[in-house]
Amino acid sequence: MHTEDTTQNITAEAAVIYVALDDATVLSLATGLHDQKCRTARSCLRRQAHAMDTFGELARNTLTILASTPWSEKH
Repeated sequence: MHTEDTTQNITAEAAVIYVALDDATVLSLATGLHDQKCRTARSCLRRQAHAMDTFGELARNTLTILASTPWSEKH
């Protein structure tokens, strides 16, 4: 059986996203990550605490990297 691998290049304008690096933003990102992984998700009795315990550091580090990255005009 013959298979062919192809790659498509798509060029598009990307939206600029402004994000505040504050506790509320970190909690929001951590809660979103929590809800994707926790078996009880939105009904988790310790949802915010569990989110911050599990994903808080990852969320803050990710936002810090995004905020400090010198993006070129092409991005």
